[in-house]
Amino acid sequence: MASTYTDGQQVRFTVTIKDSAEALADPTGLTFQLMLPAGTISTDTYPADAEPVRDSLGVFHVDKTVSNVGKHHYRWVASGAVIGAIEKVFDVKASAFS
Repeated sequence: MASTYTDGQQVRFTVTIKDSAEALADPTGLTFQLMLPAGTISTDTYPADAEPVRDSLGVFHVDKTVSNVGKHHYRWVASGAVIGAIEKVFDVKASAFS
């Protein structure tokens, strides 16, 4: 079941990356993409951008303030030393105070 957040809420998206031996590992590059309901995509790339932030070996996060009521998709893509991808979806609902 998809998570639901309220319009204007800050959300932390975290990813844990492991190598083929299931050990925590850092990729050479890491991309986080967020697609809004209208199809607009924002991209953050490690290590070039301020986010994603490396918390510890193999653990990264981005913080986003979500808006635009509806279904959102996000994707993490690891490249280089460790390769992988994961996609998830979440909903943003209108605030009762909006």
